[in-house]
Amino acid sequence: MKKITIALIALGVFAVFSLPAQASTATATLNVSTTVDASCSMSTTPIVFPDYSPISQANDTSTGTVILTCTTGTSATIALDSGVHGNGVQRNMADSTSDTLRYSLFQDAARTTLWLSGSSALTVTAAPDNNPRTYTVYGLIPANQAVPSSAYTDAVTATVNF
Repeated sequence: MKKITIALIALGVFAVFSLPAQASTATATLNVSTTVDASCSMSTTPIVFPDYSPISQANDTSTGTVILTCTTGTSATIALDSGVHGNGVQRNMADSTSDTLRYSLFQDAARTTLWLSGSSALTVTAAPDNNPRTYTVYGLIPANQAVPSSAYTDAVTATVNF
């Protein structure tokens, strides 16, 4: 009998120590939020015209690009100013002695829609994603300009409004 009592006590002690502990729990909600702002970034590639011949009857043409990356869904306009040597809608390249060579920048390959600022800025559709989009700038130097032989340059500022 004594053996049975000791065995039952041992089983009881083992049962007490082998019972899983009961833990309490509590929960709470962790809110997470942000705001995605509309944003755009822009870069350009230069327009490099071929050598200009003042006695040629042909216009010189060339192209450059504006590369625009905007937040998905962001609409924008891209404006090109008149350049360092420009005056209103007339753009000019200049040499080191201030001789000028007229040129124009256009939104279309036919070179009929000037690319300037204000109402002549390029309106782009809402960005379908965050990938860069490339827009071609079409340049033209009109033929028959009486200018001396020299290197002519200008710098046009591109501005994105969104």
